[in-house]
Amino acid sequence: DDHSYNNNRNNEKIKKLLKHIHSNLHRDISLDELSELSGLSKYYLSREISRITGIPFVQYTKLIRCEKAKQLLKEQNTPIGDVCKRCGFSDLSYFSKTFLRVVGVTPTVYRNKNAHQLIK
Repeated sequence: DDHSYNNNRNNEKIKKLLKHIHSNLHRDISLDELSELSGLSKYYLSREISRITGIPFVQYTKLIRCEKAKQLLKEQNTPIGDVCKRCGFSDLSYFSKTFLRVVGVTPTVYRNKNAHQLIK
């Protein structure tokens, strides 16, 4: 059946795009870029990414950027400014606000909490 073949092909494309997002967290990624890469419309991509991840594209990118930031913050020697850049946040205050909204604490508090856990 042609329809299910196309759906499977599109699902594979979307999985590849999600990997692309994960590999490029250090820079801004737009639906336009993903649309160009895949040949799928950005409206379709937006809907499919929401369906697959359970959250809208913009929220998804914020969430995985914060997940990467959490990993980097556990490395005590990485300055918070570097964590911010490596996770694709444009400035420190936006990073702090977003991290606080997503994780529930500021990057500094998160780092300090984890520093104590590493000692145990």
